[in-house]
Amino acid sequence: DNALFADLTTVMNLFVSLAFLFAITLLASKGLRRGPAFLRKTMGAASVLALALVSGATALAGLSLPVLFWAHVRCAPADAGRGVLPHVLGATFVDGFDRGFERGAIGILAALAAFFALFSAGKLIGGAAREIRVGGSRAIVYLLGLAGVAIFLVCFGGEIRAALLLCRESATLPIVRRGLSWPLLFAISAWVRSLLVQYPGDVAAYVTPQALDRFHELREEIKESIHERARAIYAAASEEPAPGGRRFLYARCAMVGHSLGSVIAYDTLNRLIQDDEPGQTVGTPPDARLNVVARTPLFLTFGSPLDKTAFVFGIAGKRTTEAREALAASVQPMICDYRYRPRRWVNIYSAWDVVSGSLGFYDPPGSTDPRRVENVRDPLATTLFAAHLEYWTNPLLFEILHAELTA
Repeated sequence: DNALFADLTTVMNLFVSLAFLFAITLLASKGLRRGPAFLRKTMGAASVLALALVSGATALAGLSLPVLFWAHVRCAPADAGRGVLPHVLGATFVDGFDRGFERGAIGILAALAAFFALFSAGKLIGGAAREIRVGGSRAIVYLLGLAGVAIFLVCFGGEIRAALLLCRESATLPIVRRGLSWPLLFAISAWVRSLLVQYPGDVAAYVTPQALDRFHELREEIKESIHERARAIYAAASEEPAPGGRRFLYARCAMVGHSLGSVIAYDTLNRLIQDDEPGQTVGTPPDARLNVVARTPLFLTFGSPLDKTAFVFGIAGKRTTEAREALAASVQPMICDYRYRPRRWVNIYSAWDVVSGSLGFYDPPGSTDPRRVENVRDPLATTLFAAHLEYWTNPLLFEILHAELTA
């Protein structure tokens, strides 16, 4: 049914347009991270508004699909060949929106293709110049690549020009039937799916408590591998003799973890501390203790979902004490007693990072112990979603590390 496909395409055009608007606000917010605070807050608010619009468009698209199918089946005999949306919103508005989307999408795709082609050409020219300068033999390879980029630009430019002429000269309905928004929609869906698998999916796979789930073997391999490597670092001995016992190669070790890595680091540090307790490691002599707590001045987490994963340990109510009791019941020394905790536990977070947050479940309410979690907000991680990775390029993380390791 051409009319049904045209209606569905209009809905997809709306969704893709709002998704593109959301992407633009994120890019602008990221570009203004080091700009004036007013602009950062303005673009942050704009990105939140754009996200709300995209969410609304997603819900609208989901609801409209069955409604459109029903309407076309119900009304097909009486009004065959006519779309529902032009009837409801007006044919002039729908046709104008679809034409504008088609032209804009083709223009944006052309601009992106030209940008990447020119960027690649610049890289190839630089590589060829470098090879010629040092007398290398691969200059011809770079020049052939540059010729390929030039051919691509000529051919792709001709196709884009023909498509734009078609948009100007053809009627609206045949253009809409091409459905340019559908491949874009599939590309957006694949990208979102990869993000969900990479971040929330990985965290869920690691913290799922059931022993019989399909991630159990992978989870145990991760835990064993990280534990072995961390223990090897703590146990590395110096060749210099020391009176009264061995001398460790690393007097101080900072444990650092980002995102899921912070959860793994937390598990690993707890296990190393447990290994140090008398009777925990069968057959290990008393002088083999690694003094993990004393030798770990800093536990640094950033972009950490530790508070969000705390429910896995049995949170049933709203009070923080219940969460702490559940965590303590799982035999984690760092939450059972402050004497098992490194001198500092610093957690860097951002309100714009939907994965991380301030850690509140790991200390009793009102605690004033100097070893409680120090929650520090990163003032430059201000891009919605992307803030989860912006800690790596901001100075706060490295300032804390530098200050602790050079103290």
